[in-house]
Order: sequence, then structure tokens, then C-alpha cells
Amino acid sequence: MWTKKKEAIATRITIVLFVLILTAAAGVFAYTLKLHGCYKNSIQVTAEIDDIAIDNQSNIQVTYKYTYNGKEYTTQRSSRVTEMKRGDKKEIKISKTDKSEVLPYESEIENILPFAAIDAMLLLLAWVLWLKCVKKK
Repeated sequence: MWTKKKEAIATRITIVLFVLILTAAAGVFAYTLKLHGCYKNSIQVTAEIDDIAIDNQSNIQVTYKYTYNGKEYTTQRSSRVTEMKRGDKKEIKISKTDKSEVLPYESEIENILPFAAIDAMLLLLAWVLWLKCVKKK
């Protein structure tokens, strides 16, 4: 009697986990598509490093100056630690809709790959839970 109850509870918990994991996977997938859209709707421009500063949380803030369609833009962005100095030229990606928005990575794959890997792991876990539920029946 207790064994059947325990099995029923375990099955319910597995189903709830399955649904939660699928929901999380769908959310990660939607966010990945949003990131892809940002990079798809971006333009690569050559920018000059105007200033480099370290904020109070020890993050490197780089100020870029660039021209697009005859209009000059200045924007600030957190940066990875790389060797750079004022006046250096750097290829950056900017948003087509907001020309002052600099995308965090030069390559889309650098930004999307971690989220795609998380999504794949969530789907694998959901598949394992599904197999566990199907095997019980």
C-alpha cells in the first residue's frame, strides 16, 4: 500500500519537474532568439577608443566614438580585459534601431552559445524525466 502511494507521489513530482524544466527551456530558448535578433539587426562599425575608466566595482568602462551615416556617436560599454589604449581602433557591433547601443560581443556565437548549451542540457534533463515516467507505466 505504501509503495503504491510513494510511486504515485514520485510520478507526480517527476511530472511537475518535467513541466518546470520544459518551461525553463522555453524561456531560455525565447531569450536566445531575442539575442539572435539583436545581432541579426546590428551593424559593424569601426570605433575609436576615446576613454578607458574603472568604475567603483572594478569594471572596465570603455568610451567609444564612431560615425554612422555621417552622424557621430559616443557611447560607453563595459569591456573585457584586453590590451587597449586611447586612440585605438576597434570593430564593434551597434544596434540598427539604437545607433548608440553597442552590443557586448563582436561575434554572435560568443553570446548565444552559453544559452544554447543551457537549453540543450535542460531538454536532455526533460527527456530523461520523460523516459522515467514512461518506463513506470
